[in-house]
Amino acid sequence: MMPVWAEVEEHFAHDGAWRDIIVPDSGPAEWQLFLAAVGAGFWKFEYLVDGERKPLPTSVGELSHDNQRLLRIGVLASGLNCHLWTDSEMELDFIPTDVSGQSDLDDLGEFCIRLASTVGKSVAVTYENFHDAAILKYSPDGQAEYVGKGLSNG
Repeated sequence: MMPVWAEVEEHFAHDGAWRDIIVPDSGPAEWQLFLAAVGAGFWKFEYLVDGERKPLPTSVGELSHDNQRLLRIGVLASGLNCHLWTDSEMELDFIPTDVSGQSDLDDLGEFCIRLASTVGKSVAVTYENFHDAAILKYSPDGQAEYVGKGLSNG
C-alpha cells in the first residue's frame, strides 16, 4: 500500500533544501540498468550536457566526467534531476514542494517502485544529503513504507 499524504506531508514542506531519491549500495551496474530503462522509454526524459540537449548514452562507459550532465526525468512538476555521477551510489533529487498531494506522492512512489524493480535494490527518499535517515522506502517487490516518523530536515 502506498503511503498516505496526510502522514508524510510535513516532509515535503518548503525548507530551502531538496529531497533525494537514493539507491544505497549501488554502482555502475545499477546505473547501467537505469540508463537502459530510461532509454527504453519507461519515463519521459531530457538529457543535457553543458546545458545543451543531447541523445542519451546507452552505456555508462560513454558518460564523460568532464561535462556538466543532467538527466531530468519527467515525474513531478519540475522533474527528477540526476547528475549521473556513476562512480557513486545512484541519486536523483527533486523540489519537495512538487509533492503537494496524494496524486504527486503516488507518482513519486510509482517512479521509486519502478526504479527499485529495475535495479533490483531498495530505493529511499531522504532529506538532501541525509541518506542514513529515510522518509520513504520502496522495495523491488512493490512494497512502499513510510519510515520517517519523527524526522526533520537538519
